[in-house]
Amino acid sequence: MGVAGVLGAALLCAIHGATVENTLFEDGDGAIHFVLLTQLKPKRLIQWSLLTVFGPKSLGFYHVETLFNGTLALAGRDQETTGFAWWAGNARLINLSGKLLGAHVAHAGLIAVYFGGIYDTWAPGGGDVRKITNLTLSPSVIFGYLLKSPFGGEGWIVSVDDLEDIIGGHVWLGSICILGGIWHILTKPFAWARRAFVWSGEAYLSYSLGALSVFGFIACCFVWFNNTAYPSEFYGPTGPEASQAQAFTFLVRDQRLGANVGSAQGPTGLGKYLMRSPTGEIIFGGETMRFWDLRAPWLEPLRGPNGLDLSRLKKTYNLGKNDVRQNI
Repeated sequence: MGVAGVLGAALLCAIHGATVENTLFEDGDGAIHFVLLTQLKPKRLIQWSLLTVFGPKSLGFYHVETLFNGTLALAGRDQETTGFAWWAGNARLINLSGKLLGAHVAHAGLIAVYFGGIYDTWAPGGGDVRKITNLTLSPSVIFGYLLKSPFGGEGWIVSVDDLEDIIGGHVWLGSICILGGIWHILTKPFAWARRAFVWSGEAYLSYSLGALSVFGFIACCFVWFNNTAYPSEFYGPTGPEASQAQAFTFLVRDQRLGANVGSAQGPTGLGKYLMRSPTGEIIFGGETMRFWDLRAPWLEPLRGPNGLDLSRLKKTYNLGKNDVRQNI
């Protein structure tokens, strides 16, 4: 419950610093420092325009789950005359640690499998909130992401760009967490686990921090590269997206000024505006080749069978009709 109080206080501070008119990444220091609010907003747990539609139901669920978490954790601990066994310092501490772990894992699993309307940056018309009904539950698809290479265009699990896959993955992992939580509550650590692990408060803390560091690193990769789980409308552009957008801005500007963007070369001999990727696709030129495999809603309509299509780009953005060279 103490953790819930800290998160609640952070949420109140985030709401105090946020404004209705701006996206969260434009609010500056007042709100963006609190990741909690940025996670709630795209899921419509707190969304200014649709609070009455999705907000109360979802927030109520979180309140119930917080109570469930605390109640189950206490119910899983045997009590002694000296107080909770967790603090008693005897051998029963080892048995009860699994129950506490199980309560938290099951709680996380219940949250993961609960969902309603969620923002989809790929929705037609520039992104919208929609309810995910056709989930991807195929284990070969969901766990296939784990078998991908983390390098190049594979991108491991960070490469997911389909909201059905993301929600389906939450259902799978949430179900695993629920079953694992129940199993930990009902069982005791095996003999090999008693021998392998150090059973002390400091050790428990180190195990937890180790897990947080791993998942924190994965989350950083998601924030930096994935604009489906972290839509640019809420969190700002990803690193690759910002780089591609800058190259696209220069291409449009110089095309209007009369530059031959199809063949111009930069100082390094590479294509200044357009070039070929390691797989032979036409991509933006210059330093943006590091992010040649970026997919974004504004970029995909410009692609053809062989990558970026200059004719589509000119047609979409009305280039070539008002450039400087033709007006002279």
